Amino acid sequence: GRSPTSAALEAALEHWKDAVQVVIDAGSRPKDHQGLAHDYLKASPATLLGSAKPVRSTPARPTPGKSPAATPPLPARPAPDPSWPTAWAHAESAAWLALEDAIRNPGNEGAYAAAALDALPPESTLFVSSSMPVRDLDAYGRPGPRGVRVLGNRGASGIDGIVSSVLGCAAAGPGPVAGLLGDLAFVHDMNGLLAARDRELNTVFVLVDNDGGGIFHMLPIRAFEPAFTPYFATPHGLDFRHAAHLYGVPLQDVATPEALADAVSAAIRRPGTEIVRIRTCRETNRRRHEAAREQVARRLARAFA
Repeated sequence: GRSPTSAALEAALEHWKDAVQVVIDAGSRPKDHQGLAHDYLKASPATLLGSAKPVRSTPARPTPGKSPAATPPLPARPAPDPSWPTAWAHAESAAWLALEDAIRNPGNEGAYAAAALDALPPESTLFVSSSMPVRDLDAYGRPGPRGVRVLGNRGASGIDGIVSSVLGCAAAGPGPVAGLLGDLAFVHDMNGLLAARDRELNTVFVLVDNDGGGIFHMLPIRAFEPAFTPYFATPHGLDFRHAAHLYGVPLQDVATPEALADAVSAAIRRPGTEIVRIRTCRETNRRRHEAAREQVARRLARAFA
């Protein structure tokens, strides 16, 4: 398929650029963003890999008067190395211990994503917005036997239509629905709250409000002021309590992951739609994310020393 969207994986592929890399993609245009592919096959990955068969070496043309040489057998598959999955499980445990320490530092929005997930009862749905919310859930939402269904979409530009999508899920499916989204996604679809007039919907919005586009603080463009703030961070200065009042939706502010978990757990059990807002700082969040990555790296280094 296309080049991955994971920055860590992109960096790893660049690091391994001397290895043979093959892109298999059926799209209409090349998507090898770093130009690392030794071969680019325009084909369906599923079809190609599904039809792949072991290739035996072609025997040499027999010499007259001599018996043809037998085709050499394929080498035997090596026995699995039990240390490999054990090492990965060890690394996973070490990484989670580091993240648990990291999210205790105030200001990391990933802690709120983890708290929202932990607060949901079984058979509920968590709809995750694009940009930082889905990345924070991926990084900080620890897997477990919760029975929570996680959904998401890209909208028109990554953020459009998220409020409507959350309420649509609540109208169409069983169980309560929580939406995890940022303030810009909320701004782009505030009119979706019209559907909240249906009091039979059981929905809670977890609104991470950092007054702008926090994801852009993770990119090198943040150093280019004065253009960065108005064109990338795009602060809006809006108080969403007024929007909530306009549509008759209760809104409460919380300041800690623990308070968020309590608020979501209570709201998800009540009929109707509610908003739980967390106000954060974009720059503090960036520093906390960087510190968390450094803590994970240090813990992994010690684990494998």
